[in-house]
Amino acid sequence: MPVCIAGMHRSGTSMIAKILNVCGLYLGPEDELLYPESGYMGATIDDNPKGYWENIPFIEFNNEILKTFDGDYIRVPSLLSGWSNDPKLLPLKHRVAGLILKHQTQVFWGWKDPRNSLTLEFWQDVFPDLKVVICVRNPVEVIDSITGRNFTNRQDIIDWWLQYHKIMVSSLSRSPYMITHYESYFFDPKAEIERVCNFIGLDVSEDQVKEATLVIQSHLHRHIYPDELLEHALLPAAVRQHYAALCQEAGQTFQQIKSNLNYQNNVLKRSLIEAHKRLGIESDYQEQLAKALGDQAEHEKDYQERLNKVLTDHAAELASHDEFYQKELGELKHKHTELETIHAQMQKYYQQEIVRLNTETTRKDEFYQKELGELKHKHTELETVHAQMQKYYQQEIVRLNTETRTKRAKAGRMSAIDNSSVEPTFFTGKLIRGLYRRILPLDLRLRLRDFRSVVAAPFRSIYHFLVPLGIRLRLRNIRVQLIGR
Repeated sequence: MPVCIAGMHRSGTSMIAKILNVCGLYLGPEDELLYPESGYMGATIDDNPKGYWENIPFIEFNNEILKTFDGDYIRVPSLLSGWSNDPKLLPLKHRVAGLILKHQTQVFWGWKDPRNSLTLEFWQDVFPDLKVVICVRNPVEVIDSITGRNFTNRQDIIDWWLQYHKIMVSSLSRSPYMITHYESYFFDPKAEIERVCNFIGLDVSEDQVKEATLVIQSHLHRHIYPDELLEHALLPAAVRQHYAALCQEAGQTFQQIKSNLNYQNNVLKRSLIEAHKRLGIESDYQEQLAKALGDQAEHEKDYQERLNKVLTDHAAELASHDEFYQKELGELKHKHTELETIHAQMQKYYQQEIVRLNTETTRKDEFYQKELGELKHKHTELETVHAQMQKYYQQEIVRLNTETRTKRAKAGRMSAIDNSSVEPTFFTGKLIRGLYRRILPLDLRLRLRDFRSVVAAPFRSIYHFLVPLGIRLRLRNIRVQLIGR
């Protein structure tokens, strides 16, 4: 049964891992455990004089997981939900069997590493029956304990604390887990040890529990800060919310601390004494406590005055803004009314224009219909005139052809009987012209000339179209002979 011990650095994970080891949880061979004397990764006796109880192969394995995503235990990588399914992790998953080879002979085995808070989702995929023990401690105590080690900037430590807990909490629902609070082991260690062992399934004896309680040493409980004063600490709301949610699941032992005033007073005293020692103050506890309370009251009074001033300033500013916005609102309403009036006028104008355009369109349509009717009537008349002219042209062509044949016959006879010395063509033409003038009356000749001038153009086109070139040339010669031109 694998057990994963996780929690933020300096949250009591080493103490709890040692307690569970005494109660029967196998943490690995002695030569694989991290001891302060080794100096491995900066390990020192000052940090954990009783040992870290971390399995070095598991530490290195966690480092490889974080390095896969370009991070480490300080530079926390961005691990989105489902990150453990990334194909880049397949080689590491195949190596897990070799990692746990020395643990498989044990019924209950586990490993402790604060990095488990970041890599928990990976181990949950590898071990479906995994149980998780989460170690929690007051964030102010954690921050004070870390200060000067890996970080010097308090805000960086707060951000680090938040990153660890956000990633850890997002994976808890995938496996059975228990939250155990560091303070519970100094209030009722026996009850808290039995509670955690029962969760894991360890059957512990009274002697084992008694031996495990010896691991807990009050003089190593440093950087004490009571939870009751947490609201006065300079912490972001997100830190308070995460810590409060974890405390609600920290078990009955921790919940009893809140109702035990004697223990709370002792914690407060120890906190003040430790603060005095750190600051080099050697004065009477009661006097310092009274001064601390007086300072707190003065601070609260000053804070209240500053708060009232800020609220007053904000109220004045809001009143000024309200007056400005009311004025702006009035102007906007006035402009809105003007725009509505203009809109109504434009609507009326558009309606009138539509009516006018419809009327004008109807009138023009009637006018064009009338014009179309007249054009159709004129077209019919022109077609009638055209038909008449076609008929007239056909009749004239027949008549002229007849006259031409007659005149040609006469010209042939005249040419046959001509014996004068004058050229036949000249004599015949002159004779025919003379006969033309004598035979045809003047009014008939004038009418023929007028007719020729009227119908010359259209007749010429029809004439050229209907009469072949050879016939036209012969008719031209006859005409020259008859009329001289």
